[in-house]
Amino acid sequence: MTGNEPAVEVQTRLIDRLGLTGTSYPTSDPKLYGNHVRGYAVPLYYWGERPYVDVTTLNVQFSGAAGAMVSTLDDLAALHEALLDGTLLSPAMTDQLKTLVPYPDQANLSFGLAHEVVNGPGACGKVWTKGGAVYGYYTAVLTREDGAQAAVATNQYNMACPAGAGVANLTNAAIDALCAL
Repeated sequence: MTGNEPAVEVQTRLIDRLGLTGTSYPTSDPKLYGNHVRGYAVPLYYWGERPYVDVTTLNVQFSGAAGAMVSTLDDLAALHEALLDGTLLSPAMTDQLKTLVPYPDQANLSFGLAHEVVNGPGACGKVWTKGGAVYGYYTAVLTREDGAQAAVATNQYNMACPAGAGVANLTNAAIDALCAL
C-alpha cells in the first residue's frame, strides 16, 4: 500500500508512464470532455416498453476504482499491450499474470490474472481478453500472442449478471475479426 489515493497511482503508474493522452481518472466531476460516446442503460425496474436511459454523466466513482478510468480504445489497447509484454510488470509478475487455469467445462477458455484467454479459431492461437463495464458502457481489448490487437466498445450496458448475449456477441465478433487477420 502506498498511502495514495487510487487516482494518484493510476496517473503516475499508468497514464503518465505510458503517455495515455486520452485517459483520465476523474474523481468528482461526472462530465465527459472531448469526443465520447453517450452511455445508455435499462433501469432494473420498469413497466411497459423497455426504456433506455442516458447515463453519460453518471459519476463513475460509485463503482470505486473498478470503473473510474475514462479512456479511448487506443489507450486501452496500449495499456493491455504494456501489461502483456512486460513493460508495466516485472518478469516474475508478467509470468504470474500469464499463468493460466482452465475454465471448468469449457476446453477453449482459460483464465490468467484479470484475463480470459480464448483459443482462437484455426491457427489464431491464444487471444488474451480483458473486458470492463460500468453502467451504460462495455469495453474489451483483445491481444493475440503475436501482438495483433482489437478493441471494442458498446454504449449500452445494464450491469446485469450474466451480462447477456450482446456482450458475448460483441466479444466473439472481435475474436473472429482479430483471428481473420
